[in-house]
Amino acid sequence: MIKFPSISAESLELLARLYPDCFSGSETCTAIEAMQLLKSHTIKKNLKSVTNLQLGRIDLSGFRFSYSYTRQNLYFAEQPTLPDLYPGLRSKAPPHYSSFHSSGQGAITTLFLGLSQILKNFSLSPPSRAYFETPLALKLLNRGEEPTGDPILLIDTTSLEPEHVTHISEMIKSFKVMVIDTSLWAWNDPLLQFMIDQVEGKIDLFLVRSHLKLDCFGGEYSTLGSLVYLPCASTTAEEKEKLVEQIQLASSSISACASLDQIYPFYKEPSYHAYTVKRIQAIKDSMNRMLPQLTQHIDTTRVKFEIPYHRMFFFMNLHSDNAELKKHILKFIRLDSGPVALVDSYGFDFPTVLVTHVRQDKTEYFIRMNGHTLGAGRDAEIIETMKKIIHVANTSAKPIR
Repeated sequence: MIKFPSISAESLELLARLYPDCFSGSETCTAIEAMQLLKSHTIKKNLKSVTNLQLGRIDLSGFRFSYSYTRQNLYFAEQPTLPDLYPGLRSKAPPHYSSFHSSGQGAITTLFLGLSQILKNFSLSPPSRAYFETPLALKLLNRGEEPTGDPILLIDTTSLEPEHVTHISEMIKSFKVMVIDTSLWAWNDPLLQFMIDQVEGKIDLFLVRSHLKLDCFGGEYSTLGSLVYLPCASTTAEEKEKLVEQIQLASSSISACASLDQIYPFYKEPSYHAYTVKRIQAIKDSMNRMLPQLTQHIDTTRVKFEIPYHRMFFFMNLHSDNAELKKHILKFIRLDSGPVALVDSYGFDFPTVLVTHVRQDKTEYFIRMNGHTLGAGRDAEIIETMKKIIHVANTSAKPIR
């Protein structure tokens, strides 16, 4: 197993100040250990007496929830504002509906299911770059057929294109609904605020988020997801309520509601918000430092290299018949001490590499590496390992046609 780096002194100091009875006196632990400790502590302290038999309301993490059966129907008893869910963002009008879900994928699949019951010709092509599960969910909803239309504009933080910014006001005229997956943007990202300002009130707008990636100190407190609905000004009250009803039914039917212990207790803590933004900038800074030293080694005639807008990671796509590609890369990763880990999750406190198949034919590979918060002193070691991985990718890949 990889030896995960210790949580930063600043992270530990913040946790000790917020939860002294849990972290007071702690000298060191990893981010993952810290989140596991906090989750166990929170459950014991706040949730040990909460059961499905206690129908009604509960105050938790700065929110008030109503529920009768947490696996199916955990709802906000009081509608949060946009800054409650996205600290630092603003909207012209409060959201009509918001919900927490068991994961970011649970949130977006719930939304697609709900929309498919409302839109007569639900049909949506995923962006060319999107999270792997999103195209799979759409394939099921499209009944395995090629989409015949696009009533929904779907943008995620990996698939953002320049025209989504420069021509967004014109683009939305061709769509009924806009969905933005915000998972790899900071809560208060200025570009996200710009897009909300440009489209709010003109189209039914949904923000979906996986909080696992950026919002848990790099420690994966839970797989919490969320959904926020900012309606079009012309959408009638009846249409809005019908849509919310279908979203709630969809969430219940696939058991996509969040459980109480998934909602992390520091959600509305201002000092945590400021620190999260600082961490995100450190991840971008590390990526910006390393990219010039890595891109010069990539054979672009064989490997497709891309850096998403968010600059949290870079990824490489290549075609190869080498079934041992992943094993070759694993040889360069020292699982006992780093410098990078071969895992599917993002990590971000430490650099991770994902190597996976993209297509069913098992010949298209996707290799991703993310930035980190370990400081510039770790860059050289990480770069040397990544250069070896890039060399394997270059020599294994078929030429791009």
